Amino acid sequence: MIPKPLVKRRVTVVLLVLLISCLFFQGCIVVLGTTKALIMRMDGRNYFTSTVLMRKLPNEAFDAVIKVVSDTPEVKIIDTIEKNYRIEFKVSGTEATIQAIPYDSRLTQLILTANAGEEEQEVKSKLLSLLGQVCEKLGVSYQLDKS
Repeated sequence: MIPKPLVKRRVTVVLLVLLISCLFFQGCIVVLGTTKALIMRMDGRNYFTSTVLMRKLPNEAFDAVIKVVSDTPEVKIIDTIEKNYRIEFKVSGTEATIQAIPYDSRLTQLILTANAGEEEQEVKSKLLSLLGQVCEKLGVSYQLDKS
């Protein structure tokens, strides 16, 4: 078991790194409702990344991811690695993954990555919609950036 001060430092460092990375790569930040969850999005020439940090159990968050991805008709699941809380899938021919990273017993980060370039805005919109559906399924209030 990791001592609480180290967990808090680890979470703080991860959030700072993600924030700095997001700003450095000209990403955008979306603050989510009263649950204090945060979605950060980074767009690159050949990639798309989005992350959500929330107070949920990792298995609970991953179960919601699997349910949402499975119930979405335009998504084809490639592989599910439950011990790593990772799912690989395709949306409109674009490969993507979502992984749930546990930080402590009630703090989980969902990381979505995809091979979606600058011109694939529709795919990015679908991927963000998947994250929104996961948040809804978990009872996490959210707001997506309109830009």
